[in-house]
Amino acid sequence: MVSVTKKFRDDFRDVLRRDLVPGPDQLRQGVAVIVAAGVEVPAAIDHEGQRSRLWAEFFAEARAIRERGAA
Repeated sequence: MVSVTKKFRDDFRDVLRRDLVPGPDQLRQGVAVIVAAGVEVPAAIDHEGQRSRLWAEFFAEARAIRERGAA
């Protein structure tokens, strides 16, 4: 099992809080990613509902991995 420092946990929670604020994506603003076709696309996700859904999927997958490791 992985343990993290209190500061890391608090910093992660702060990032999550800022990412879930309604409005434009402040964390990924100005960042681009390169897709498989080699084309750069903006990384920003300006719909807060989509950001929330993606975080929920991330935590569900993390929970599933944790549960598989505990079995």
